[in-house]
Amino acid sequence: MLGFAALFLVAFSIWLEGYLKTPREGLIAVQEVSSCGVSASHSYRSNYNIDYCLENHSNEANVRRIELRFVAQDCDQQGCIEKDSATKDRDVNIAAGQSQQLRDNLAFDSIQDHTSKLDWKLEIISVKAKRQ
Repeated sequence: MLGFAALFLVAFSIWLEGYLKTPREGLIAVQEVSSCGVSASHSYRSNYNIDYCLENHSNEANVRRIELRFVAQDCDQQGCIEKDSATKDRDVNIAAGQSQQLRDNLAFDSIQDHTSKLDWKLEIISVKAKRQ
């Protein structure tokens, strides 16, 4: 009986350690992560280098994975027209209360005129985090 209890405690501690280390969705709200800037430059063919900053406003958890939507827009006095968008699901490591600069290279196939000025928008779709 003592051996079973010891085996149970070992198995439980291994499970608990994995549970605490695995990033979880819903640990912090999507609204607790924000963009602190986004810009882009044409790289080749239909691809753009997207430089962006993400800020983790949570004081309790580190952001470990994030899904993002980047939107290329043509804006004028009347408003903005979406030209194309791309999503990216990636690993990050943004500590609680910190920000991080990132870069991704993404394809925007619908954009034919690479010389026109585009406005860029970043939307956060989902966040996975783990406790500190």
